[in-house]
Amino acid sequence: MSYFREPCSHGVITEQNHVDCLASNKPFILLISILASSLAFIDGTVVNVILPLIANSLNAGAGQLQWIVESYLLLLAACMLLSGSLSDRYGIRNVFITGCGLFALASLLCSLATTPDTLIIFRALQGLGGALMIPGSLALLGTYFDDHEQGRVIGTWTAATAASMAIGPVAGAWLAELLSWRWVFVVNLPILLLVIGMGLRYIPAGHASAGQQPIDWWGAILVAAALSALIVGLIEQPALSLSHPLIIGCYAMAVLLFGLFIWWQQRVSSPMLPLKLFANRAFSIVNLITFIIYGAFAAFGFLLPFRLIEIHSMSPSMAAASFIPVVVCVFVLSSYIGTLADRHGSRRLLISGPFAIAAGWAYIGYSASWQEQSFWLSIFPGMLLFGIGLAMLAGPLTATVLRAAGQHNAGIASAVNNTLSRTAGLIAVAVFTTIFLQLMQSGQAFAGSLTLPEGLNVEQTQLFRQAFQQAFSTTTYLLAAMSVVAGLTGLALRPATE
Repeated sequence: MSYFREPCSHGVITEQNHVDCLASNKPFILLISILASSLAFIDGTVVNVILPLIANSLNAGAGQLQWIVESYLLLLAACMLLSGSLSDRYGIRNVFITGCGLFALASLLCSLATTPDTLIIFRALQGLGGALMIPGSLALLGTYFDDHEQGRVIGTWTAATAASMAIGPVAGAWLAELLSWRWVFVVNLPILLLVIGMGLRYIPAGHASAGQQPIDWWGAILVAAALSALIVGLIEQPALSLSHPLIIGCYAMAVLLFGLFIWWQQRVSSPMLPLKLFANRAFSIVNLITFIIYGAFAAFGFLLPFRLIEIHSMSPSMAAASFIPVVVCVFVLSSYIGTLADRHGSRRLLISGPFAIAAGWAYIGYSASWQEQSFWLSIFPGMLLFGIGLAMLAGPLTATVLRAAGQHNAGIASAVNNTLSRTAGLIAVAVFTTIFLQLMQSGQAFAGSLTLPEGLNVEQTQLFRQAFQQAFSTTTYLLAAMSVVAGLTGLALRPATE
């Protein structure tokens, strides 16, 4: 997961079938939505910054650290689109509470994990719970609040989740430093038990709809298997080489399974990914921008904490705090950017936003070669540019997706765009971490290591730091280039579509 809200969250909220609800229950439903949404965000971001602590505690290698993140994202991306169909059939309340229960159980198991492999398995279970919980936490607002209430409700939800973005990761990382990384997962339990209790008490039961369209189980299985094969290949490639039979087999299997998934989506009556939406030029282009830029976001968010902790000697809580400038920029500028988009259209913002992000990342990559590694000089200016670019991009991206799909397709279009952003993050973290590790290997220093190995002398420590900074610099330049490509892709949007 990344350090900012995924695109099209508001579309998931607003495009729901309304269900009557007692007025006295509505404040509690809003609180339930805020707590569940914030918890999912905080959990994903804090795990990134405490990976060095997990590596030291469980003696985890670079590949295992990747899987601790990727196993969660894999189940989240593969199953999220099914959540809407499951909610239609079994009721939004039942699916949401089931997701919360799975997330709570997985959090408990993660806190008790004694090996990297068991933590990876439990994180996958957490991703499955998240796939049921996260869309439901948003859809609750559209289901149980009237149209005239949603502006106020969405404003409250946005402000509260923005506060969680700024405070939550820092507080979670501080808790991990003070006690143990395990407490990042333990703290989920009382919050989720509160959410489940309030959900059972205040969310109307609604009606299960057995006659609704069938659930595309085969689509979910095929896409999960395809993504698994791809990620296994990417993560294991640095240790085995591209020519190894296992790596070749993984990539071949991924291509075959993705092909079968597309074929199945064209054949099945109720596909989890409606390909007809991509016949719209603007929808296809803006989803391509989403895939490129949010993949780059995720990879940057995964790698930067390692630089801050290993090179700048920051604590995990300070590493988490380094993303606050991005959150503040988005919070402060979003309203102004929205006004600009209303007056002049989204196209220019969708082009210029990625270029601002690219400039920020290029600055951070360039600063890795500096002798003096001061956060305020080498990181902070780049994070400000990143935040300004993200503010220019996030709102217009959502607005363009919803406009291109049309009102009658807004709900599924939002879900597709949101899921694509998570899938992009899943793939990009694996790809760019692989690139980073291979650059470390080409520098003949500590291949396969994201953290400073123990027992090094002063000269070896200096060699590690030099190799790390060079690899980080090159990888960040590549991410900046991806952001430039996203901006150039925006040129393909027709001004008339605005």
